[in-house]
Amino acid sequence: VRVLYEEPRRGSMGSRITFLLPKDCGGVLTELVTAAESDGL
Repeated sequence: VRVLYEEPRRGSMGSRITFLLPKDCGGVLTELVTAAESDGL
């Protein structure tokens, strides 16, 4: 499965995002999100 961006992009609240190509996922655009690291609050 291929990704849209080689390097993850910055998302909201410090998260990192990328997308899987729809052609590789049955026509569905799929977003992958890694949450920002917590500061312990």
